[in-house]
Amino acid sequence: MQQIDPIGKTQARTQRISQLESERQQLMLSLQGRMNVRSPNEAQVNSLQTQISNIEALIRDLRNQMTNSGVAEHRTALGRGKLYLPDDVGPAGADTNGNRPD
Repeated sequence: MQQIDPIGKTQARTQRISQLESERQQLMLSLQGRMNVRSPNEAQVNSLQTQISNIEALIRDLRNQMTNSGVAEHRTALGRGKLYLPDDVGPAGADTNGNRPD
């Protein structure tokens, strides 16, 4: 069984999102240039809009994967062990004996 490094996966996804955002920015600039003419070529405009929408969907999917994998890894970690909290946790701002700072 091959182990996959969750940190490496997150970094790869983050890098891919960055690349896609850069590509989206370039396409948006191209679209803006096409729209600034008196009679823009409808086929080119539609093509650029479709490409931008596809990239935005990919970015959303990658972000969802990062979120969902983080939740799954957290649940897996909780399932493997127990979460321990100290028994002597006092009110907010108090020390372990319940004394608040002056």
